[in-house]
Amino acid sequence: EPLRKRELFGGAAEISVPARFVDVSSIRPIPDHVEMFVDQSTDQSVLVEILEQRDDVPDVDMARFHFQVLAENNEASKPGDPALQQLSVWNAPLLPLPAAAADDGDSAVSSSSAPAAAGGGALLPLQTERYMAAGQVPPGMQLCAGTQSIAKFREGEQARNLVRVLVAVLRFRSVETDIVVSLNDPLVLSAHSSSARAVDPVAVAHKGDSFALFNRIVATFYLENFGLFG
Repeated sequence: EPLRKRELFGGAAEISVPARFVDVSSIRPIPDHVEMFVDQSTDQSVLVEILEQRDDVPDVDMARFHFQVLAENNEASKPGDPALQQLSVWNAPLLPLPAAAADDGDSAVSSSSAPAAAGGGALLPLQTERYMAAGQVPPGMQLCAGTQSIAKFREGEQARNLVRVLVAVLRFRSVETDIVVSLNDPLVLSAHSSSARAVDPVAVAHKGDSFALFNRIVATFYLENFGLFG
């Protein structure tokens, strides 16, 4: 599936997503620190957020931390939820592409699908050379995957959908900023959810592997203007 480059934050950064994803800011207002793209035919969405780096969140915990923040924002869980302890977390440059992802309602993708180039893992070709050529330090990165039970637009408990959430945190230490890229991929849609009535069953059946898609999207992120952070 071909990707299309999109400018972020007024041209200060860029990322590439499939052409089928629409810029949500053209539909409704969104916060200045967020860019969001959605494919209404599959209910998949991609978010890019600029967040201040937390001094109390070490690199080893940054993906898990931001996954939990997303879960709380989605009202999908509360602090201390046991499901949050079952996340699969990986450090760059490998993102596992397991043959059997957690489509059966498990709260995480098994970490037994170890990242290995010959065994399902895929190298993330980050924009390291571009950063170095521009005299900038490339970001550190960590990724994680899990599932969340989310009711869109607060439609109620019966309207909760089971959603795979993939998170990549790019930590730009020189400007004390985390860029959080996430992909929401519904696995099971509640019959009571507005999403169930809006998606195209044919598009859903052919949407492909969300792990592979996320791998490609994250690899295209590039921060052009470090002055974005003041």
